Amino acid sequence: MPIKKIPTIYIGYHPKEHDYTRVLEKSIRIHTSHTYNIVPIVQKEVRRAGLYWRSHELDADGNRVDVFDGKPFSTEFSFTRFLVPYLNQMSGLALFMDCDMFVKSDITEIFDKYGSNDKYAISCVQHEHHPDEKTKMGGNTVQSIYARKNWSSFVLWNCDHPWKNK
Repeated sequence: MPIKKIPTIYIGYHPKEHDYTRVLEKSIRIHTSHTYNIVPIVQKEVRRAGLYWRSHELDADGNRVDVFDGKPFSTEFSFTRFLVPYLNQMSGLALFMDCDMFVKSDITEIFDKYGSNDKYAISCVQHEHHPDEKTKMGGNTVQSIYARKNWSSFVLWNCDHPWKNK
């Protein structure tokens, strides 16, 4: 019988939100009944490893704009979150969380409830989010409104799903 891989929790890391990452890690460990690998995705490190090379420019207001799609983004993990299946070696379960979250109950429930369903390659919280604020991140970044906003903030990846073979 094969050994079951311990799920990994990846946290989107942004240097200005370093403390948020540490608080999230601690909240996971305090409220969780199992041991998980917790890995911050640090853009500088995945660039150095040759796994990420997406570039950006600054607009007239100093906001980052992606060179590939021309859209603004606010954190260093806006795109690196999509490396999760690769970082997880295309196997097992992996959870991605934005760093500005806080866990108040056992995260094992997420893996137990949604990770055992082979029907889906990914599971996320689908909701309508239309913020009234014009800025975010302490007023330093323009608040963009778009379809499926924040759906990728909390995603459970089933890296064993057959999608990877297509």
